[in-house]
Amino acid sequence: MKDNETPSEFVSDPPDVDTKTAPLKSHNPPSDGNTSSESKPSRTVNLLELAAEVESSTSLEEIRLSGDETPIILFTPETTEVDLHYCPEPDIKGYVRCQEKECLLCGIERKQNRRLCLPVYLPTEGRVGVLPVSLSLRPHALLTQLINILKTIDEEQPEDEPEKQPQVVFLRREDNFKYCVSTRPLPPDTDAGEAQIKRFLSEKDQGLIDIATVIPKIDGDQLKAIPEILQMMKLKGING
Repeated sequence: MKDNETPSEFVSDPPDVDTKTAPLKSHNPPSDGNTSSESKPSRTVNLLELAAEVESSTSLEEIRLSGDETPIILFTPETTEVDLHYCPEPDIKGYVRCQEKECLLCGIERKQNRRLCLPVYLPTEGRVGVLPVSLSLRPHALLTQLINILKTIDEEQPEDEPEKQPQVVFLRREDNFKYCVSTRPLPPDTDAGEAQIKRFLSEKDQGLIDIATVIPKIDGDQLKAIPEILQMMKLKGING
């Protein structure tokens, strides 16, 4: 797939879709089913327990590249494929996940783009993030350069050579089709994120993390509320 005119990463904040609501534990006894909505007792929430629940799960966010360098540490070659649609409408102005079956954006023939979502460690923020990468394999494309670095990391180390130092990868987007990528050894006194990476991989193996969710998914009813999309539906003869 070749890059098109749309930006290869998000160009602005995604839609205001709440995907991080913390679970709340109720400490009230179960209802007998006869309580009316007016007299339904309020719930008691222990703030310490709530904070522990929020901290116990890895919160993932997508990484938006810009003209400034973003340092990352690669720790896995495994990615998650995600099909996206770019929406230039002011209410969205970014990528959203394809709904696949009965996708409204597919229905109005909005171009589908595929991205590889790669988890990486962000040493300046002390967390794991997700980097959406285009499938373009042009010489200056991001995927091409990341693959070359991953190959170097994966090379077997001769026993008579000193252990490899972790590498910091600096990413910078020059335009929609060209990325500047460089590396340097991680300074000895810098946290390489071993604890955060181990926790992320453990939660992923347990099925507690869905990497694709860093890309917002907007349901049909919400999309129909956007005037430009609703008008396109009418022009295409699609009944809402």
